[in-house]
Amino acid sequence: MTTAMDMVNKINPEKEARNLKVKVIRLWTVPTFTGQLLPNSMEMILVDESGWKIQAIVQKTMIYRFKQLLFEGRVYVMKLFSVVPNQGSYRATRHQFKLIFQFRTIVRDAICDFIPKSALTISPFTELLETKEDSNFLVGMLCYLLILFLSGMIAVLFLCDL
Repeated sequence: MTTAMDMVNKINPEKEARNLKVKVIRLWTVPTFTGQLLPNSMEMILVDESGWKIQAIVQKTMIYRFKQLLFEGRVYVMKLFSVVPNQGSYRATRHQFKLIFQFRTIVRDAICDFIPKSALTISPFTELLETKEDSNFLVGMLCYLLILFLSGMIAVLFLCDL
């Protein structure tokens, strides 16, 4: 009997016992500002088969438990984590919530060929220009710059990935 998987877009704090099949599309550590060797947190962007993304955080005290289990580009079944509002000084996804790994969080390798290799969020260039300096959304690094010459006019297209 297979366990039903929850979709990322349905995540909310009302239900904690979620089963997710997701790919880690980005994984990074956040350093401490006091010069300590251990990072402050390990953070990642998870994507499900529908392309929905959510940020997940492994706090400093849990890094030892998950550091050797999680790798960018791999698919996992995950369950038993806290769901909190996606607030703070930056937001890596537009999802309303983010996941916090707990000691009881379970992470198992999985196989899934239909989860996207990446999940681009394309925003119109005008929207990026209208973004205020204190925006709390991260904008992915510039990956491609495509210049099109159309009827003597120059059109510039930025394709970014996060």
